[in-house]
Amino acid sequence: MKSGGHLKYVRQGQWWSQANTTQREWEKIWHNQTLHNYLRSLDHQGIHVKAADKKTFASKALIDAIKAKHEEQRRQRSIYAKVDRHQFAHLFDDEDVITDVLRIMVLYVSNANQHNVNERRRISDFFEKFISYFFNIPMSQIIDSTKDVERVSVEDE
Repeated sequence: MKSGGHLKYVRQGQWWSQANTTQREWEKIWHNQTLHNYLRSLDHQGIHVKAADKKTFASKALIDAIKAKHEEQRRQRSIYAKVDRHQFAHLFDDEDVITDVLRIMVLYVSNANQHNVNERRRISDFFEKFISYFFNIPMSQIIDSTKDVERVSVEDE
C-alpha cells in the first residue's frame, strides 16, 4: 500500500509539473496580449493627451501662468523684499541644438509658398538676428549654421 501511495504522489507531481508548464505558457500569452492591448490603448489616449497639451501650451495658458507667477513674486517681495525679477529662467547650454532649430526654421521659411521672396528673406533675417541676440550666440556661428540653406527656390526666379 505504501508503494501505491508513493506512485500516486509521483503521478500527482508529474501532473503538477505539466500544469506549471501550461501555466507558464499561458502567462507568456497573457503578458503578450496585455502588452499589445496597452499599446493599442495608448493610441486612444493620444487624442486626449494631444487636446490637453494644446490647451496647456496655448499662448493664453502660458501668459496666465506667467501672470500668476508674477503676482506670487510680488506678494513675496512685499514680505521678504528679495525675490527674482523674472518669472521663469531657463539655461540653454547646447548652442548646437539652438542653431539646428534655427536651421530648420530657416529651411521651412525658405520653402514656404505662402510668402513672397522678400518676405521670406525678411523672416529668415529676423530669425537669425533674434536667435543671435536672445541666446547670445555670435552672428558668425549663426551664419555658419545657415549658410548652405538655399534661400530662393527655383519657382521664385
